[in-house]
Amino acid sequence: MNNSPARPARRRPRTPEERGVLWAAFVGVGATVLLCAFELFGCGGALASRAMLSLFATIGVAFVGGVVALLFRKTRSLATSTLVACTFSVPAVLIASYLSGHARWIAFRRLAVRSEPLVAAIRAYEQRHGEPPPSLHALVPEFLDVLPQTGMPSYPAYSYEVQSSDADAPRAWRLKVECSSGLLNFDEFVYWPESEGSGYDAGQLTRHGEWVYAHE
Repeated sequence: MNNSPARPARRRPRTPEERGVLWAAFVGVGATVLLCAFELFGCGGALASRAMLSLFATIGVAFVGGVVALLFRKTRSLATSTLVACTFSVPAVLIASYLSGHARWIAFRRLAVRSEPLVAAIRAYEQRHGEPPPSLHALVPEFLDVLPQTGMPSYPAYSYEVQSSDADAPRAWRLKVECSSGLLNFDEFVYWPESEGSGYDAGQLTRHGEWVYAHE
């Protein structure tokens, strides 16, 4: 009687198509982590756009290489995996880009919270002096020890302007962060309470409390 333990069944090797789908899943997960991390830590914008372009360029080069490799019998299996991976990687990267947009909103909501002391200082100056400060530097040292930064490496500085108005009306001011999300893009994150309006078309805006994200 044979009492030797039964050998475990051999696992079926993956087909080229299955390997391609796994590669595409790896690309999608990696792109999601990379792009979301860029946005959450304030390194989005042009940097994220360059990362997206690099990913698509890599996929394009790999696709062309896969087509060429398909012509040769020895590399046909690898070519099939590559072409399947490229085909599924494109929607995977697009999904990663969509998810990174949500990470971007989280980053700007955090910026709105970090900006509260600066807004409070401007309001305090306005209340004490009867008009808004001519520049952010006028807040130091009476209302702030130092001028704060945004905490976002891609958009480190606040922009501030005082708008001219009639002599009888209080002068309006605007605090904003210029936050282009890529080439030929001029998005702004603007402090503009709802009671004061925004100056933008409603379709251009995403509101975060008293801040609006203006899509240009």
